[in-house]
Amino acid sequence: MKKLLFSHEKLKEISKDFGVNAIGAVEAKLLDSSLFKKWQELGGAADLEYLKRDASFFTNPFNLLEEARSIILFLFFYEDSSYKLLDCPSGFGRVARFAYGKNYHKVIKKHLVNIANKIGEELRKENLEEDFKYRVFVDAVPISERVFAKEAGLGFLGNSSMLVNPDFGTYFFIGEIVTNLEITDVPKNEEFKHDCNICNSCQKACVNKVKEKGFFDVNRCTSYLTIEKKGIIKKDDWHLLGNWIFGCDFCQTSCPFNKKGKSVSKKLELGTSVTENGLIDLKDLLEINDDDEFLKRYNGTSFMRAKRENIIRNSLIVIANQFHDKMWKNGTKTENNYLLDIIKNIGDNDKSEVIRYTAREVLDYLKGI
Repeated sequence: MKKLLFSHEKLKEISKDFGVNAIGAVEAKLLDSSLFKKWQELGGAADLEYLKRDASFFTNPFNLLEEARSIILFLFFYEDSSYKLLDCPSGFGRVARFAYGKNYHKVIKKHLVNIANKIGEELRKENLEEDFKYRVFVDAVPISERVFAKEAGLGFLGNSSMLVNPDFGTYFFIGEIVTNLEITDVPKNEEFKHDCNICNSCQKACVNKVKEKGFFDVNRCTSYLTIEKKGIIKKDDWHLLGNWIFGCDFCQTSCPFNKKGKSVSKKLELGTSVTENGLIDLKDLLEINDDDEFLKRYNGTSFMRAKRENIIRNSLIVIANQFHDKMWKNGTKTENNYLLDIIKNIGDNDKSEVIRYTAREVLDYLKGI
């Protein structure tokens, strides 16, 4: 097959119309899988089966595209240093900033497909379009995208385990195009003068101490528990949710690179169909009685990843975290008891066994049983 060349500058020009804030490219190659394998052996993957596959599967881009020559990486910023967490009053739950509106996977994938189509149009001028092979990915396949993004000069790997861009922080998504193109004129990547050094603000801010064992323990991560964890959450782990019903931003809001980062003039447009300010009324969520109603309200948003069962389960647990000792006093209901009847009804009648069980446990907990 004829060697396909495409310039980095042309990529930048094409990408600017599709919400891209930064772009880099690296040669497709095998990465060292030993650290990932060690993390798996320590139990860091919790019950996420897709993270328990052979470690080499995550470090081999040729599993995704046999003809791969390059990985083009894109950063899409959704927030900047202006972001601040509001106080969370009782009766409300927190939603992570990335999930305020549309599901970013779908939005970014569409942008990446459009970019690939534009590349194809350029290649068509030289009758090379049919030789162009590619696949687009957004945080949804087994590839160590943060490591490749680091090698592409887009950031460094921080103590939070996130990719940190020294100028803008961490409020971005990573998308990639794995392709048989060879990208030319790629700027030489210099080592960043910045890194986390001795800063551990993110670890101090993480009340769950996810790296207390010396590795990132998914089992204790609020984002994992609220989004990916299926089934019942043990009462001993309820406190790990705090006020969060979907995701968590503590490790990001505490990061100095986010606090002092440059303003972003162009942010990925995801809207605010879930929440406008990161808070959501728990009573409103508990009144969503079935999956059809949930789908009608949240279709196309990141909430669909967790589904109704997790969102209602999480909401019940957050109520337990907020209202214990506030609904009953000396065996008598207080003015904060307006949710008790709703919780009892859920415990008696909800179609989900997980939700019914959680509701009954929460009700007993609030009553001090």
